[in-house]
Amino acid sequence: MGHEMVTYFFHVDNGKTELDETGTQLASLAEARDEAVAMVAGILHNGEGVGIWAGAPLKVWVTDEPLGVGRTFFTLSVSVS
Repeated sequence: MGHEMVTYFFHVDNGKTELDETGTQLASLAEARDEAVAMVAGILHNGEGVGIWAGAPLKVWVTDEPLGVGRTFFTLSVSVS
């Protein structure tokens, strides 16, 4: 029997807040963590995370409901000091 897919919602605050309305189905919390790390890496790699160099943290938080509400599984924050 396979793993039951869970819908995870990935929200980003990078100077402006972007709330996930549709979510992503993944097999585990570990996959959601990998996805969040990849999102942060992509933001930084694409030059979209310039605010962190001015002291504004980049934050990705993952919930079980859309639009930033519901239970928060974890928050990944990146900042420079």
